[in-house]
Amino acid sequence: MRRAPAFPDEVWQAIVDAAAPRTPDDQAHAALNDCIHNYFMLRVDPKELRRGRDRWSKVAELARALGRELYEIKRRTPWTEDDPERPLRDLRAVKAVQFHAETQTENYAPLLRGRRSDAAREWLWQSLLRIWTDYFGGKLSVTKPRRRAPTGPLVRFVATVFEHVLDEKISPYTVQDVVRRESERRERAGKGVLEGKNKSKPPIK
Repeated sequence: MRRAPAFPDEVWQAIVDAAAPRTPDDQAHAALNDCIHNYFMLRVDPKELRRGRDRWSKVAELARALGRELYEIKRRTPWTEDDPERPLRDLRAVKAVQFHAETQTENYAPLLRGRRSDAAREWLWQSLLRIWTDYFGGKLSVTKPRRRAPTGPLVRFVATVFEHVLDEKISPYTVQDVVRRESERRERAGKGVLEGKNKSKPPIK
């Protein structure tokens, strides 16, 4: 099975420089490396997709169960203990694992829905944009100068990943179109969540 290329220090630095003024958190490098590795994996076989999804789903389930137990421990830990904050630290660590596993599980959805020829590409785009918003603290927006190609940190970030990691050139206009579609998709998903709640109560502003 083909594995994703490693990130040499100079490639990662080029990606970080392209994203300026946004800066990555301490998990961004690993998240991006996982994204590229999974992109190559997910073009392989539907069975691999289901195995990967089921594995991450199991991790998320185990983390939720462990989180519930740690929460009870935290509630019942007396302040007379030598380290009363330990249960809270453990709970936060498990919650981070749970969030990561749930995100990985969700990442398989576009591929398992239709098995279209472009499904892996769709997954890649959604994952890159999620990394941009979740790990770089960026916004889903591009700068649109008059009579010139779209630009901005997000365009530079995506272009650098494609060029230095995937060995591809990507058009700024393609980035702009994908960002627009992803923004619309997230907006629809957000509305769906709100509509599923108690409609007798107005949304909190």
